[in-house]
Amino acid sequence: HLPARRARLARRVLERIGPNGLIPAPGSSRVLESALLLALLTKEDLAPAAADLTRRYLKHTLDTDPPDALQCAFAHAALGDALTGSTTVRDALASFDHFSTPRKLLTFQTLLTEITDGAHRRDLPADAFDAHGQQAWLQLQMLALKTITAPRAATSDDWSRLALALRPGPPWQANHLARLVALLALRKHPTHQPAVREALLRISADQQPGGGLPFVTGMDVFASAVAGIALTRTRPLDP
Repeated sequence: HLPARRARLARRVLERIGPNGLIPAPGSSRVLESALLLALLTKEDLAPAAADLTRRYLKHTLDTDPPDALQCAFAHAALGDALTGSTTVRDALASFDHFSTPRKLLTFQTLLTEITDGAHRRDLPADAFDAHGQQAWLQLQMLALKTITAPRAATSDDWSRLALALRPGPPWQANHLARLVALLALRKHPTHQPAVREALLRISADQQPGGGLPFVTGMDVFASAVAGIALTRTRPLDP
């Protein structure tokens, strides 16, 4: 019976393919991106109804299905709650053993400092934010973090690269996190402030129905690639 079951499953996969040739796999809201959105809306005093929707999503998630300690810290910070201490990020990453740990520690400490209006470190080495050879969205994100900590040191080329976050439509490279971090940096440049506000209005209007934003817009390409590989290994039953 296994071949028949495999074929039926393949038929179900085929039926999910949309008119664009992809299998829809939309992202679901995540606390980190939603907290950054709320922080930006609060700082810019924008879109109160949209901000309330994000706030309700964060509160509901914290009450019913809290994520990891790191994301909870960002949610509490965006909601204006007092954090448990200055070591929140380090404690949350204590059990995370990966080559990217130093970068993640720097990223989240910088972001948490920024949304809580803290003072950024001034003793960071010049290459602390280097992301050479990494994904393009990560390079943009690290440039944004570098600019957040030292906006006066940013070059005209830096600001131009960050302006990718201002483009209408879906986020560049489908990455909400990189776009939000770039907006936190761009709002420090007077010339870009009006465009940042316009971008935030568009983003807040595109929240998920229950509030919040996902990490990426979706996994359509990945899901379709996996499905395509699987379909080459079986034969769907005729309808």
